[in-house]
Amino acid sequence: MNGFAEPGKQEQDGTGPDLRVLVVRAVARSYHWVLLLTLLGAATGIGVGLLQPNRYVSNAKLSLRMGAREQLTSESLVDFDERQRAPTPTMIDELQMLSDVGIFERVARELGPRLVLQPADPGRDDGPLTPVLVRLLHRVQGEVLRRVNEPGSGPGENELRSAAKVLRENTTVLPEPGSSVILVSHTATSPEMARTIVQALAGAFIERHRDQFSIQSLLEKIRGQVDAARLARDETARTYVEEVSQSGIAVLETQVPRLETELSALESELFAVLVRREEISRLRTSLSNRLQGIPAEVEIQRPSVMIPNEEYETLLALKRQALAQKQEMLIQSRPSEEMRRREREFDNQIAKIDQKLKETPKAIAQDSEMQENLSHSAMETRIVDLEVEDEALPVRIGLLESRLDTKKARLTEIQKKLLNATMLRKDLASARDAEESRYAHLLERLAVLEALENIDAHGEANLRVLQAPTLEHEKVGPRRASLLLKGLLAGLLAALAFAILRERFERRLRHPEMFAQARGLPVLAVVPHLSALRRLKKDALAAGR
Repeated sequence: MNGFAEPGKQEQDGTGPDLRVLVVRAVARSYHWVLLLTLLGAATGIGVGLLQPNRYVSNAKLSLRMGAREQLTSESLVDFDERQRAPTPTMIDELQMLSDVGIFERVARELGPRLVLQPADPGRDDGPLTPVLVRLLHRVQGEVLRRVNEPGSGPGENELRSAAKVLRENTTVLPEPGSSVILVSHTATSPEMARTIVQALAGAFIERHRDQFSIQSLLEKIRGQVDAARLARDETARTYVEEVSQSGIAVLETQVPRLETELSALESELFAVLVRREEISRLRTSLSNRLQGIPAEVEIQRPSVMIPNEEYETLLALKRQALAQKQEMLIQSRPSEEMRRREREFDNQIAKIDQKLKETPKAIAQDSEMQENLSHSAMETRIVDLEVEDEALPVRIGLLESRLDTKKARLTEIQKKLLNATMLRKDLASARDAEESRYAHLLERLAVLEALENIDAHGEANLRVLQAPTLEHEKVGPRRASLLLKGLLAGLLAALAFAILRERFERRLRHPEMFAQARGLPVLAVVPHLSALRRLKKDALAAGR
């Protein structure tokens, strides 16, 4: 039955062996490999179990109580109204906070990385009654663990991170269903180590909760804000005082009433002058109309008397003057013709004067006298005075209007400056009052925070230990029997897979049905595998040599 076939040909023909038959044949053919791999898997499970140190667990319980301190915010410190409080943190929020890597790094730093990473000592509980084989096994196991987990040359950041990672991987923080209790568990290589680490973790968790909801950060922040607000308040107050003193607003405020009084007086005076001008115009018109009906002189009747005639006296004076001029002419040396002509002129003039003198009486009779009318004179004087006053009024009006315009311009300028200064002072006053109010408000908040800080410094945190860490001497791992069983099963499955694959990809025709299917010929007989036949074959081969 020697022959070869291509692997997988039976499957292509659809005449391959049954799976159960394939498994049985594979195990029967490779039983020594199956046994070897199964034993190797079991040995691996035992080795893994021996390499793992005993594990002990310690449990602690923390009670969480969410109070007003956990709900405080910067806004709620302004007004302790329930509506201003933040939502109450939940258990999920607390667990998220406690899963911070910094907590485990703090615990690793407090305990020391070497203590956390210290390898287990399997023989720490060995005594005189411990069997020698067990003690030897513990010694070998301890030596292997020391070599595997040997720490670095000195503590450093890498060692600290490794210790924190070990603490985090071996620690479980879970809430108890339906309660506000948090269960903290840690698995270590000794009960004492597990309890020490759980105790340190519980303290770190409580301190983390206290730091998280502490108002110290808010207090430091508000103190800085108070200092800044005080400086801002002093600066605004100083700016306000400087602006008031430099702007001269006090002087301007005193000038405004005085200018307003002067303007009022000037306006009254100007109004009075304008009224007086209108009054003068009306009086002049009235007096002029009245003056037309009043004679300038009045005739006064007296007894008849002879008085020198002024006309006669005048003519006589003219005659004397002419005679004097003629005499003077005769004295001067002039041509005769001109002298005669001039003499004739003077003679004619003197003759005419003599003729008038003859016609004019030397004295006249007077029985009445014309005298000045006092009413007409007084009224005329009044009209003249009014005209003089009226001529002076435009100058006075112009002067008053000029002074009035100057005062108005000055008042407008002062009012504009005063308005600008007032607005600026108002803005500065508003800024000063705002900073003062803000400073007072921050002082009030600081007082509240300092009071809360005093309570926070002397009060308990709302996360507290409900159950102290336990000391459990009963180990929780490793489960070496389970590891042995798992290694045995893994070796058995690996052996079966190897045997089936070996049998499946075998090219030799080792069975009758395989030969019949591969060659298409029936099998007439099969030589059994007998030990006697194998011995005969060996003897024949030995004789042939």
